[in-house]
Parts: sequence; structure tokens; C-alpha cells
Amino acid sequence: MNLLLVFVIFHWFTAVLLLQLEKKMKQLEEQVLKADKDYFDSCKKLESARAEWDSNVYKVVYCSFVRSFVLSGVAIGCWQSFDVPSAHHQH
Repeated sequence: MNLLLVFVIFHWFTAVLLLQLEKKMKQLEEQVLKADKDYFDSCKKLESARAEWDSNVYKVVYCSFVRSFVLSGVAIGCWQSFDVPSAHHQH
């Protein structure tokens, strides 16, 4: 009789532990899914910020290049080579 009681208690204890482990496993799965979603959202925000950064750097570099090109006189020399009639030009 004692052996049967030990057997029943052991199986009950095993069933309780199994239920607890399954509950913890489900909680961990939910946490992993949430972490994956958070990571993916962070990556999207990071890529958006990187693209904006690249765009702003391009604008600064391009504007600096154009400004230095115009101020260097190269562009002014090109513009002076065109014959642009003035408003007071007499025929």
C-alpha cells in the first residue's frame, strides 16, 4: 500500500511540475515574441533615421560643393561666357 501511495504522489507531483513548466514556457515564448517585435520595430526606426541622416549629409555636401563652385569663380566665368542681353540693350 505504501508503494502505491508513493507512486500516486510521484505522478501527481510530476503532473503539477509539468503544468508549471508549460506555463513558464508559454510566458517565455510570449516574451521572446515581444522582444522580436520590439527589435524589429527598433531596426525600422534605425533604418529610417539612417536614411534621413544620409539625406541630410548629402544635402550639406552637395550645397557646400555648389557654394564653393559658385564662389570660386568657375561658375561665374561660365556664366560670363554666355551673351545675355540686358534690359537696356539698344538696337
